[in-house]
Amino acid sequence: MTKLYYWLKENWSWFSYIILFLICFLIFSYLQYSTAFADPDSYYHAKMSVLLRDEGVLEEFPWLQYTVLKENFTNQHFLYHFSLIPWVTFFRPLIGIKLATVFLATLLILVFYWFLRRMRVRWAFIYPLLLLTINPFVFRISLAKAPGLSIIILLLGLYFIFSHKYKSLFLLSFLYVWFYGGFILILFVSFCFLLVHFFYHRILKRLYYHKLIERLYAVVGRGRRFLENRKIYLKIFLASFLGVTGGVIINFYFPQNLKFYYNQLIKIGIINYKNIIGVGGEWYNYGFIELISNTISLSVILVVALVLFFIYFKKQSKLSFTTFLIFIFFFAFTLKSRRYVEYYVPFGMLFAAVSISDSLKGVNIKKFFNQFKEIYFKNIFSKIIITLLILYILIIFPTVVMRDFKTVKNDLSSGISFDKFYYVSQWLKFNSKKGSIVIHSDWDDFPTLFYHNSHNYYIVGLDPTFMYEYDKDLYWKWVNLTTGKNVPDLYSVVKNEFKASYILIEKDHTGMYNHVSSTKGFSLVYEDNQVYLYLIN
Repeated sequence: MTKLYYWLKENWSWFSYIILFLICFLIFSYLQYSTAFADPDSYYHAKMSVLLRDEGVLEEFPWLQYTVLKENFTNQHFLYHFSLIPWVTFFRPLIGIKLATVFLATLLILVFYWFLRRMRVRWAFIYPLLLLTINPFVFRISLAKAPGLSIIILLLGLYFIFSHKYKSLFLLSFLYVWFYGGFILILFVSFCFLLVHFFYHRILKRLYYHKLIERLYAVVGRGRRFLENRKIYLKIFLASFLGVTGGVIINFYFPQNLKFYYNQLIKIGIINYKNIIGVGGEWYNYGFIELISNTISLSVILVVALVLFFIYFKKQSKLSFTTFLIFIFFFAFTLKSRRYVEYYVPFGMLFAAVSISDSLKGVNIKKFFNQFKEIYFKNIFSKIIITLLILYILIIFPTVVMRDFKTVKNDLSSGISFDKFYYVSQWLKFNSKKGSIVIHSDWDDFPTLFYHNSHNYYIVGLDPTFMYEYDKDLYWKWVNLTTGKNVPDLYSVVKNEFKASYILIEKDHTGMYNHVSSTKGFSLVYEDNQVYLYLIN
């Protein structure tokens, strides 16, 4: 055992990555082991990768006929789709994208650990393990989507900012635009650093200057530091801003991508029409109590970190203040839209790790534990409290984690099965004209239909805001049709305004089925245990 201990101590710097990789790979592989996706967008990403491989860059997107994407399409995930090509080529596409998601989620945890080690954070190995215990975070990064990659890019960007690697930051910012539509976040991270860097010496440190000589030094050195800092401000600003600007302009989709980004980032991401139309569940708010309880591991460690942050305010580094601002930002946005929990959790944990590490600078850990022992044996009350805490950590906490882990597994496995809409899609592929329009009963049916059948065109998908912005009147007619409300002169609306050839109705849409089946001009041509398909005569 002694030899093993010294071997681990000597080789921990590289061996820890292998241990963490194996833990993450096994966990995420188990979570992905099913023939279903929890999020329909996974089918869209798989199909786009196949089309990119087979047909090259798609400059138009006719598959969503009544959305702004028909005229202003931008593949905001271009490099993500490109990176999936080997996976969808060497494996069946849906299996391949699951394997890619396993490796991407594992890579995210490893990069988080790598960042902590590069920043010399104490007990760095503990924090990525804690991330794996947080239910909503593990669920979100297990979806076959790009946000996990976005978090990796932000962590790398933060490292380049603090390392003053301006060329690397510029290139990363440029590529971020091509990887994912949330690229504006790299500008926010840069801004947080600049804000902290600007005020760190001028206000935060000066709060503790009590001696006259230190005050005089601060006054004399102010001009020199201002000139030095101005260069840093300018380089960081130019690196991230010019990188993002270059990525937007040097782009297959420029200039129509400007309108797309306006719709995606502003109208969907910030304004959001959730109080007007039925958007995806991820865009609705997270209740404060619900968020705290669902991320209990993070909540507990954040309380500890925040207490230490304010007690040992003077000890906090620029990284601690920067991650504090980022964490607060994502916390506020998560309360607004639950999808941001995938950012709030890792950056909340990052702040906690850095703040605790900064607070413990100069603290003798051995002496700390000796003091802890003294407190424990001081009286019966201390013994009871500390014993209960230890029992919670050793027994109750693992039980809760396992329960949440099973919940995530069930949520990921009970989603949209690989064969959903497969048979009706095959019928349409071989019995309809290429490009004929199909009205479908839910906007989130599109990705699955599109994956199985790109022979036909559809009505709405990816986000209902795209259709709402295209034609509000037509959007509400589609909503009324699919929810079973009365649509005057239904046949004329479907035939002349939607110019559709087919109506596809999921069997749980009884109101829609009753309305369509009782209207003249529609003929039932296909039925299975999932859908009805009507031909428009």
